[in-house]
Amino acid sequence: MTELLILTILLMIWTAVIRIVRKIRPGAVPAMAHFALRTPLRQKLFGPVATLKAADIKPGWRVLDIGPGWGFLAHEASRQVGPEGQLVGVDIEERMLHRCRQSMDAASDPASLACADGSQLPFRSDSFDAALLVSVLGEVRNRSELFAEVIRCLKPGAYAIVNELVLDPDYVFPWTIRNLAGAAGLEVVEGSGNILCHTTKLRKPLVETGYVPAQAQEAEVAGQVYR
Repeated sequence: MTELLILTILLMIWTAVIRIVRKIRPGAVPAMAHFALRTPLRQKLFGPVATLKAADIKPGWRVLDIGPGWGFLAHEASRQVGPEGQLVGVDIEERMLHRCRQSMDAASDPASLACADGSQLPFRSDSFDAALLVSVLGEVRNRSELFAEVIRCLKPGAYAIVNELVLDPDYVFPWTIRNLAGAAGLEVVEGSGNILCHTTKLRKPLVETGYVPAQAQEAEVAGQVYR
């Protein structure tokens, strides 16, 4: 218990330092900062199974993982969609995609990884059964555009799961997520957790909200998709 308390305090100090740096130099979180999100403490208390519970992923689904990082959810999400489904990870950092790919290959998990900006997702409209945004929202400069793209890419009635952990240097409060999602036209289904770790379940309405989708095609070109 003492060791766990010490580790928690050290992580909070580390996170505070990273937040100060992030205020000075905003943008995507550098690889070294992901240390705080890859600890045994997170795996034990807020692991992939617990995080994905709200998504209720079914076999055969096509799931979009925005900002997969090192692949925190990738293995479990890939297992849940099964061989008939598809997990698609999108990250603006090529280095993180390569590391995610290494993690996926080590576990023999099939997935497609695309290097793209969340505000201009390279996918067709109404093409995903679920979207995952875990410890990523705070890194996005234009969150309104991100949510607009999420609602465009989701099938009508599909869910988006937004999860935030206080150890994230770019932690976002739940009420901020609800406000952004509502402005984009997503319905807030439920929220769970607490201020340390919370999950917001959102849904794309069955009836169109009037958002005009951008002209987007699958980014199946060299340099954009990592198989």
